[in-house]
Amino acid sequence: MHLHLRPARPADTGVIAAVARESWHAAYGDFLSTVTIDETVDAWYDPVDLREQVEEGAFVVAVDEERPESDDIVAFAHAVVASDGTRPTLTRLYARESYWGSGVGTQLLHRVVADLDTDAGHEFLSALVFANNAVGRGFYESHGFEVVGRRTEAFDGNDHEELILRAPLDTLAE
Repeated sequence: MHLHLRPARPADTGVIAAVARESWHAAYGDFLSTVTIDETVDAWYDPVDLREQVEEGAFVVAVDEERPESDDIVAFAHAVVASDGTRPTLTRLYARESYWGSGVGTQLLHRVVADLDTDAGHEFLSALVFANNAVGRGFYESHGFEVVGRRTEAFDGNDHEELILRAPLDTLAE
């Protein structure tokens, strides 16, 4: 496997949404319904909105150059600094299930941290993960993220606990 990381482009939005959908079903299918996952991905990865988001913060995709399809995106990550300039946040990090454990998530995490426009006052990167997403929790824990809070998010009429995580930016740089 030979992965190439590059900035996301507006033309990538359809593939980014497909990767998100596949990853959501694999990671959240045990506790969110198929309908809820599909409706959420449709809303959160709306092509018009996603094209705008590609231009915000650090949005990076991983392309597996050994796959027969040209420019086949297999994972992506997006990080932004809050609009008030106070808080760098990893908003998305998803990979096709067949790439879990391959190191692509680590590569993307390091790259978005390096690409994110932070300043000396920014010490931590924040992230959210479902409490019952063992794969996601394990990934973040292995990269030094610690739980600093909890919140409840409603999906399809059911409450789901999310963990608020943060890690020192200087430990996440390439």
